[in-house]
Amino acid sequence: MKVDPKEILQNNSRDVALNKLGRSIAEWMADVGLYRTCLNCCDWNDKTEICMKYKSRPPAKVIVSGCDSHTDIPF
Repeated sequence: MKVDPKEILQNNSRDVALNKLGRSIAEWMADVGLYRTCLNCCDWNDKTEICMKYKSRPPAKVIVSGCDSHTDIPF
């Protein structure tokens, strides 16, 4: 994780701290492949935000939770 949880908890209100920690944990989980989203799929194009396999932008629910055709990035 790129953030120091202790610093976040000491320097923010509870709501702000929970929001920042939650976002950091979710980003870390996606980065290390603990869950599958469009953002960590080989077919996702970051620039256009389009799934190259289906040539379209998936609905938000699919972007967040991934799909059955998810292809892991091999590195």
